[in-house]
Parts: sequence; C-alpha cells; structure tokens
Amino acid sequence: MKISKIGELNFQKLKTEIHTTKEVKALFKKEKTPLSILIPTPWAWYDSELLEATDEDGDGRMDDKFGKSFKIIYITDNDNTREFEQEAIIIARTTIKGIRLKYVVLKN
Repeated sequence: MKISKIGELNFQKLKTEIHTTKEVKALFKKEKTPLSILIPTPWAWYDSELLEATDEDGDGRMDDKFGKSFKIIYITDNDNTREFEQEAIIIARTTIKGIRLKYVVLKN
C-alpha cells in the first residue's frame, strides 16, 4: 500500500505527520476536505485518544518510549490494516465529510 504525506500538525511538543493512500487523497480532493478537519479538536484527540494509548503506566503522561513524533495514516474502510498491526499505536474508524475511513497511528 503506497502512502504519501499530505500535511502535519504540531500540538504543544508533539508533531504528527498526516498521510493518506492515493485513493483517500483523491476522495479528500473531490470533497474539498481541508486538513483542519482531519483532527478537528487536536487538544481533545491528543489528551484523550492518543494519551490513552500511550500511557501504559497510568501516570497521566505519554510514556517516553513513544516519543513526541507520530504519523497518522488515513486509508479506505475497505483497506486491510494487517501490515500496520505490529507497529500501530491506534487503529480506528472514522467518518470525515461522509467518507468512511480507517486510520492508523504509528510512532514516527
């Protein structure tokens, strides 16, 4: 599966690159999807979903082993996530502008 970077989001000390497959990039272009809605409320996403997945010791902070740099890859709902399962911090589903997608979060 070929992916390419379409943007990045910096939040506090965290850096997140946003990648898509060719198919998702075409869907985003067709629907005129701005990068700003891919993570519409970054503070909530970082403080809840990402923190929950990276706070293995339960102290309320990301564990050092995850670092401060991440990669989110948006793929179609039909794409297989098997190739990401070993490295993935999060594999989830979402809907953006009526497009059903999966996304994978990896340590970058």
